[in-house]
Amino acid sequence: MNHGAVLSVPGKIWSFTSFRTVFVTDDPITEAPDPNSTPVGRGQGMYITSKLDGSTTHVLISIVFTNGQFSGSTLEIQGSSPHFQKYREVFVVSETGGFVLQGAMLYLRLFLLTHELVTQ
Repeated sequence: MNHGAVLSVPGKIWSFTSFRTVFVTDDPITEAPDPNSTPVGRGQGMYITSKLDGSTTHVLISIVFTNGQFSGSTLEIQGSSPHFQKYREVFVVSETGGFVLQGAMLYLRLFLLTHELVTQ
């Protein structure tokens, strides 16, 4: 299976800053920003570039914990995420398993931003 395959409009340039671009993700979640640190789960869901000028995505992600104290638990994340802000906030809209939260927020920190284009 090719996990990089994308259904798209021929000739359209898709990038993280192109309005209407949808990215589907299943990325590792680790204890620390270092990708070689201990994995604790997966971030599964999608990002949709939702602002006309391409500066913001709408985040819809399930953090599925597969290791450690919260193994088997999930956090459902949703919110608007401006690309170029180092610190961003999104809401935890629901949770399962070992989490008992009410009105929680998740704080995101930008570590690396690259501009990769996909064309077809």
